[in-house]
Amino acid sequence: MLLKNFRDHLSTLGLEDNKPCLLGVSGGMDSMVLAHLCVQAKIPIIIAHVNYQLRGDDSNLDEELVRSFCTNHKIPIEVKTCKFQPEIHKNLQVWARKERFEFFQKLCDTHKIDQVGLAHHKSDQLETIVLSMLKGYDPQSMEERSIFENITLIRPLLGTERKSIEDYATENKVPYRVDKSNLDSKYDRNFVRLDLLPVMMDRFKDLSSRMTGFAERQKKNKKLLEGLMRLHLMEHITSEKNDLEDLVCERISLTILKDDIGMATLEYFLGQQGFSAEQVKDLATTKNKEARFHTKELLAINDGENICLARLSAFKEQTIEKEKLGSYEFKNGLSLTFDEVANSKYLKLKVNAEVLSFPLTLRVMREGEEFQPFGLKGHKKKIAKFLKEKGLDWLQQRSKLLLVDQNGCVIIPGIEIDYRLRLLESKENCLFIHYEDKRSLN
Repeated sequence: MLLKNFRDHLSTLGLEDNKPCLLGVSGGMDSMVLAHLCVQAKIPIIIAHVNYQLRGDDSNLDEELVRSFCTNHKIPIEVKTCKFQPEIHKNLQVWARKERFEFFQKLCDTHKIDQVGLAHHKSDQLETIVLSMLKGYDPQSMEERSIFENITLIRPLLGTERKSIEDYATENKVPYRVDKSNLDSKYDRNFVRLDLLPVMMDRFKDLSSRMTGFAERQKKNKKLLEGLMRLHLMEHITSEKNDLEDLVCERISLTILKDDIGMATLEYFLGQQGFSAEQVKDLATTKNKEARFHTKELLAINDGENICLARLSAFKEQTIEKEKLGSYEFKNGLSLTFDEVANSKYLKLKVNAEVLSFPLTLRVMREGEEFQPFGLKGHKKKIAKFLKEKGLDWLQQRSKLLLVDQNGCVIIPGIEIDYRLRLLESKENCLFIHYEDKRSLN
């Protein structure tokens, strides 16, 4: 019966067109049954096995079993061997998942495959939902087809009861191994499966269908709520381009906090960016304009009117050699050109080529960095303060590109040159630095 249902279900899963599928096989009963079903249904597969070396000889015996199955059925197999290092990896499950999916991704790229088959079944689904709720998360449910990065994950057995899988393994003499660690209730998932669910299922009939239905309803409700919050957010958020092509600058007006769902909308949006609920609350209410809030990728401030976001990924410094002076084009519509002749259509600065010391470095401003503005005749000023006086806000200051020579002379393209680069006599060699912002033409 399981084989018939599996065959009937192939078109729904997108496996009926003879496209090869990568199959994750551990050697346990579920994945070995899935591999056997694919063989019987004549689905072209490549088997991927990860030996985590967590159970000594047992891990090696798992690998031997999977290799033997592949040899007997003439199935290509790929094996990855890795070792957990507690002092480096800390969380075992996170490490194992990372190793596994990086392996899948590599194999998909190598073999030009875009789908990976996994052996999760109905009981796994119930365990996942209950475990996520016990940990205080939204009920998490798996889907038969889902996207992970650029590969499609397929779970053909997700609607199948474990009893059907056990019966199929027995009837068809499918070889498999038992992972003894799955019988240890010290692990949360094992506790749910071995100790908690039997009691719950004995008391509440059809628990699996009820909980799956509940999780699906919650997922739909969440999508609806997120859609409404995105619409609400769009009324208060603006984005801008700047000198760094890879920097996202966004401003969320604090007027969003005037309505009842404003803080919830902020927590939703900023939470997706990696900020904690506590960070969002502090960010929204702080009166300190110098306060900085960080995630791994973003920096945020409250300037009194807006919450400003900037990406932390640094601009990759570029070295400009004297012999290679020319044009530098950026993806966002900016261009920087060095020439001995002025071009009237560009914003241009004129510097003393005899004083300018090459190579130049093109980079962003550093914290507390100073220079000698042309108008101050040798006196120093912080670049951030200078740019602020020129009308550039915090985000614009942070993304402004600078040219710095070997003597520390700073040029701010389109705005100002270092006093030391001034022309003292008309006969001195002159270099024009043209700065074009095509964005203003849009």
